[in-house]
Amino acid sequence: IAGTSHVPLSELGFHLDKFRGHDPLYISCRSGVRSMTAAKTLQRLGVVANPVNVGGGILGWQSQGNPVVGVPAT
Repeated sequence: IAGTSHVPLSELGFHLDKFRGHDPLYISCRSGVRSMTAAKTLQRLGVVANPVNVGGGILGWQSQGNPVVGVPAT
């Protein structure tokens, strides 16, 4: 999705300061499962008060006809 940053869930802890103060913060992954984990983690740590998991992830985004940059997810 244009204008987004890619941060693997396994590296989330290294980027906490990057997300502080961005509220709400929209979080996505391929299908929505890992991003839900990331959203809950950021909220529990007090980094973001109202994280928003993009339901269905990038696959859901694409299925609604929204644009992606680069190669579409499969």
